Amino acid sequence: RGRQFNVISDSTAADLVKRGVPEKDVSVIHCGIDRKAYSFDPAAFKYGKPTILYVGRIKKYKSIQHLISAFKIVKEKLPESRLMIVGTGDYLPNLKSMAHRFGLDDSVEFPGFVSLENKLERMRRSHVGVLPSIREGWGLTNIECNAVGTTVVAADSPGLRDSVKDGVTGLLYPYGDVETLATKLLMILSDEKYRQKLEQDALKWAETFDWDIAAKAFEKLIIEIAGKRT
Repeated sequence: RGRQFNVISDSTAADLVKRGVPEKDVSVIHCGIDRKAYSFDPAAFKYGKPTILYVGRIKKYKSIQHLISAFKIVKEKLPESRLMIVGTGDYLPNLKSMAHRFGLDDSVEFPGFVSLENKLERMRRSHVGVLPSIREGWGLTNIECNAVGTTVVAADSPGLRDSVKDGVTGLLYPYGDVETLATKLLMILSDEKYRQKLEQDALKWAETFDWDIAAKAFEKLIIEIAGKRT
């Protein structure tokens, strides 16, 4: 009671207010990213085949099963497309089994945990990154993809809706709506001009997320709070 809370997204701030924390006691300072690592490389060409990427922990709440279902629909329209699901977690066997049942063994790759260099290459060269989670604190992977020049499609979920400017840096879809997810992916994969426009705006958006900016904002907040208590 009577304490200041700082969070990393508007969604989390709204959640705290809903739980009874006074709005005046909640501030938002967004995360930064390592701009040296997550940088745009104009020499990095996209893969030869339309490529969709998921990077993160493999947990049920991440709802990657929705992405595999949507990818099955995408494959019917774009048979040459492929999906990379990068990461480890206890839901991995379920996803591999699902991909096998759908006959997608040759189109879905599960490389597991990869090095930062490998992750960056996959991010830069993929045509679109996807985050289908039911909930996130922020959705940092969206910004990381944007920073290396890749647009995203994400569920319109708490946290994710804060890290994607719908129709500008990427696209949002109603959580769990597999058909709409597939439609959004096809919009990006089938229209190079549209994809490149999203990529350009995504790069500008990502430039605003920097740890130095976040640190200065947090320092200012601490000084303001300390001044009120003296």
